[in-house]
Amino acid sequence: MRDKHVNLIITGVGGQGILVLSRVIGEAAIKEGYQVKIAEVHGMAQRGGSLVTHVRIGKHVKSPLIPKFKADMLISMEAMESIRCLDYIKPKGYLIINKYILVPADTSISIKFEDLLTYLKSLEYRLIVLDAYRISSQLGETRTTNMVVLGFLIGSNLLPISKNSALKTIEATLPPRFKEVNFKAFNEGYKLGLGYRIEKNLSLY
Repeated sequence: MRDKHVNLIITGVGGQGILVLSRVIGEAAIKEGYQVKIAEVHGMAQRGGSLVTHVRIGKHVKSPLIPKFKADMLISMEAMESIRCLDYIKPKGYLIINKYILVPADTSISIKFEDLLTYLKSLEYRLIVLDAYRISSQLGETRTTNMVVLGFLIGSNLLPISKNSALKTIEATLPPRFKEVNFKAFNEGYKLGLGYRIEKNLSLY
């Protein structure tokens, strides 16, 4: 087993498959021989409600909760939700944003992704913007956005998990009728991640 550890915060809104993403990451990491602890922290987690999970991977993991300023990486499936969790990221940690904003139905405020991006670029994080929602839309199933993100994380070497372990976990976790499109989404994200790894030399370790 590789002696590595990752503290990972995943945030977004209900209906984006955040719990599934966290579970697949955790179970795939266990296949690699790591200890894993996962905690859910959320308000109204039904579709559209804020949702946060803590995922800790390592040789020895005691607490499931990540202290403030100790997360190696924050993944925000819905871009605006990243603001709620910025104080979890350690200095120079990775901030991975899905290019997607869900504007609440009961507000007339217009929020532009470009404005949010300008603000996030001013912060001292390693910012990566993924258009995972667009990729999943092209596959005809936006609920696979989480698998696009998973593929990216593994292809880019930001998680100590092999492609084989991830695919086996997807196979064991998802219902049969959804597997084919989720495998496609994972592979699209994986290819994108490989490109980032070569171009940016991404690594947590």
